[in-house]
Amino acid sequence: MHLGMAYYMMEEEKPARMYLQRAVSSSTDFPDKDTARRRLDILDIDPSKADSDMVQKLEDLTKQNPQDPCC
Repeated sequence: MHLGMAYYMMEEEKPARMYLQRAVSSSTDFPDKDTARRRLDILDIDPSKADSDMVQKLEDLTKQNPQDPCC
């Protein structure tokens, strides 16, 4: 999980996705598992196909965590 978040914060999409997917697919629960899922959801957004609901979701995420490089 920590490597996934590190890559995510450095905007390294491919390794971030790999490590976050591994963490989310784990049968072990851990405190930041929901965070990993949310980050994967963000990485799955195709900007060319984003609708107004997705734009609103990203704006809400930005307000919640302005340091997130996704937004």
